Amino acid sequence: MSPGSRPNLLFLLSHSPELEPAERLLPLSNKLLANRGLTSLDEQEQLQAERCCWL
Repeated sequence: MSPGSRPNLLFLLSHSPELEPAERLLPLSNKLLANRGLTSLDEQEQLQAERCCWL
């Protein structure tokens, strides 16, 4: 980029699954965590890891 030139900004949609493929997996992983009383982030991480292995 040369001095004095301006960057070209591209604005993305707030919800664009084709640009963020992992968004399609969120409903599958969030279903596991719904209505649970998790006591720590480690517990959440363990549950998410098990669910991802299952998927």
